[in-house]
Amino acid sequence: MTFKPSELAHFTGCEQPFRDGMFRGIIYTDGVKFLRENGCNWLVVDILSTAVLDPAVKGQEFVSVKVNKDKKHISFIGVNDEGEEVEVKRMSDYIGFDVPCDITLFIGETYQSSGPVKILLLGSEY
Repeated sequence: MTFKPSELAHFTGCEQPFRDGMFRGIIYTDGVKFLRENGCNWLVVDILSTAVLDPAVKGQEFVSVKVNKDKKHISFIGVNDEGEEVEVKRMSDYIGFDVPCDITLFIGETYQSSGPVKILLLGSEY
């Protein structure tokens, strides 16, 4: 299954975030669930695992995730001590997997009754 790029713009918020059984420290939104269900589960799993396990990404309060369709890489952009954007991680050559368009996601923090948690959301849901 795939999707049209315009379908991502319909996601502008989330009423009930989702949890992945493997990545307990992070939740995700309706838009990310849509990606999982429409041919990009591999992408979401890669991003979730990097967000939870990679110290360079995990240590950031807020991270932009840029998926580049043509160059076939994923960049994780954080902010350094001076407030400047810096690439904290790059995953290159996800060969064999296609995305129909460039995708921007964000990893940030939110609060639930159990305390602060990381959240993965589409750029349109921010």
